[in-house]
Amino acid sequence: MQTVLLSILFAAALFCGVLMCMRIGWRIGRKRLLALGEDWQAGLGTLDGAVFGLMGLLVAFTFTGAATRFDARRSLVTEHVNAIGTAWLRLDLLAAPEREKAREGFRRYVDTQFDILGNSGNNDALLAGMDRLSSIQQEIWETLVQAAKSDKSLPLTQTVLPPVNEMFDLPLRDTWQPANILPSQSS
Repeated sequence: MQTVLLSILFAAALFCGVLMCMRIGWRIGRKRLLALGEDWQAGLGTLDGAVFGLMGLLVAFTFTGAATRFDARRSLVTEHVNAIGTAWLRLDLLAAPEREKAREGFRRYVDTQFDILGNSGNNDALLAGMDRLSSIQQEIWETLVQAAKSDKSLPLTQTVLPPVNEMFDLPLRDTWQPANILPSQSS
């Protein structure tokens, strides 16, 4: 919340500063026009064109960067949702008790992801949500490892564990919070 308020204040101050500079420039221009006549404007068309060209270039780079970041976030969210869906479908291969326990963990995992996305402005809630998410991941993984140990079939291990690992490796936190606020987590 503080960063949003600070950003709004900075933008308002910058806007007011630009308006003030424009007004000062207009007054200086009027005084020069009266003192020098019409000849003082010779050669300013080239300068105006260069300034407007530079501004257009800056705006283009800004929008291109924003579009690139948006596409990267959308791609990451899509990959994460696909990984969760694949892992969910592979849970059908587990025995009934482990399957239900893992599915409950998956439900809590997705609900926690939504809670984290809903609290993107509150750093304490984000950190608490990340801790909760980490413990849920640990519970899911322990449940699946126990199921793999009790079943001892190689296809089960090769089919169920990799999608879950991929689901944990695609952190959604990069899509909603800058890296300088949340600590980096490795899986």
